[in-house]
Amino acid sequence: MVLESVRDSMVLGWKQPKVTGGTEITGYYVNYREVVGGVPGKWMEANIKAISERAYRIQNLKENMVYQFQVAAANLAGVGTPSLPSQPFKCEEWTIAVPGPPHDVTCTEVRKDSLVLLWKEPVYTGRSPIAGYYVDMKETEAKEEHWRSVNEKPLQKKFLKIGGLKEGVSYVFRVRATNQAGVGKPSNVTDPVIAETRPGTKEMVVDVDDNGVISLNFESDQVSPNSKFVWSKDYEPIEDDSRLNIDTKGGKSKATFKDLGEDDLGIYSCIVTDSDGVSSSHTIDEEEMKRLLALSHERKFPTVPLASELAVEILEKGEVRFWLQAEKLSGNAKANFVFNDKEIFNGE
Repeated sequence: MVLESVRDSMVLGWKQPKVTGGTEITGYYVNYREVVGGVPGKWMEANIKAISERAYRIQNLKENMVYQFQVAAANLAGVGTPSLPSQPFKCEEWTIAVPGPPHDVTCTEVRKDSLVLLWKEPVYTGRSPIAGYYVDMKETEAKEEHWRSVNEKPLQKKFLKIGGLKEGVSYVFRVRATNQAGVGKPSNVTDPVIAETRPGTKEMVVDVDDNGVISLNFESDQVSPNSKFVWSKDYEPIEDDSRLNIDTKGGKSKATFKDLGEDDLGIYSCIVTDSDGVSSSHTIDEEEMKRLLALSHERKFPTVPLASELAVEILEKGEVRFWLQAEKLSGNAKANFVFNDKEIFNGE
């Protein structure tokens, strides 16, 4: 669909192909052609190098000319078959006050009763800034009048976890943006998605090891040689590695916090590319952070159970011996002795 139009260019948006040929998509090629009097002309290339985003501005178009577009996906095996030609669009300056449609609406973390919907903001924002978003849904086979809004108030974020789904039922979704002038046109409708937890689905696990190190762990047995584990915070790619270390080996990936704090609050998600939608997430809010930090401190500085209380034994020549017995100590255990708030060492 067209996401924005001005006098000499248009922004085109599209969905990811359902079939990828077994390997990860590396980019897209866009073609366009003029349509004069209802008769289409010759296809022309809009981009020579493949683009990774699912939106692209086609430049140097003719004002008031009608155009059609098609998109072809590419992977390591080559360039695939182009999509069917789009409907004709007239290249003209948009002057509407409301926003254009959001784009790249996708479903992730699909389970038997919930899923997470993601989208990108409109390219054309209208005459005032975007104020929020409305998410609509309906059962796939339901008629158009059965669309209903999931949220009453506009969302400020570009993601939403939708619960209350019926297991085994197929749904479709769309998103509308709003600004001071009103609500804009809806996005493209998503591909139908069935509410189901697929066999072998694994959830993200939070772990605190014996050294008090806090990490998020995700694994999958559905990875291919080209699969990648992509981590996000609040569903935006993690580009700043100053807070996390990410380590991936085979079908397992671990995100380790360097120093968990308030800057780390958010929803952490992981998607396995070139898979059948393998994904999961874990939310770290203030309560969860406090729990993890308390557990980390407990693991770093564990309370050692004692077999006996501190005992005092008076020896010859005025010497005094203090001793106690622990039930169990690891090989890494170390004992420190403190007298009158001062640590003492052997021989003192």
